[in-house]
Amino acid sequence: MASWTTPIFDRTQTDVDNKEDKAYHDYDFFNRVEENSEYIADEATTLGYPLSYTTKYDWDNDDEYDIADTERILDNIQDIKDAIPTLATPTVPSDMVDMSYSEANDIEEIESKAYNIIQGISENTLYTVMSGGTDRTRQLLQRG
Repeated sequence: MASWTTPIFDRTQTDVDNKEDKAYHDYDFFNRVEENSEYIADEATTLGYPLSYTTKYDWDNDDEYDIADTERILDNIQDIKDAIPTLATPTVPSDMVDMSYSEANDIEEIESKAYNIIQGISENTLYTVMSGGTDRTRQLLQRG
C-alpha cells in the first residue's frame, strides 16, 4: 500500500530563481505525486468511493518520462478531482510541457485537499456492529 508524503504547493518564483529543490519537477516530484495519488485511491476505495488507476512511484534520476507518463499522471489527478470534489480546487494543467511552478502547485494542492477530505470522512465515520441481540434490543430498535 502506498504511503502519504506531504505535498509541496507553496512554490514561488523566488524558489525558481534561487534553484531551490522544491522548484524542480524531477523524480522526487513524480514519486510524491504518483504515490500520493495511489494513497488517495486506496483510502477512497476503503471508504466506499472506488478509485483505481495505474501509478508508478519508483522513478529515479536516470528515468525519462514521456507524454504517456504525464498524461497518465494528469488523468489520475483529474479523476481525484472529479471523485472527491472540494471547494476552490485549482484546475488540472492540460499538459506538463514546460510546466510552471504554479501548475506543479495546482497538482499537489488538489491532492492535498482530497487527502484532507478523505481524512475527514475517515475520522467522522461511525462504525457500528449489529448482532442478533435480545428481545429488549429488538424493542429498542422498533421504537426508533
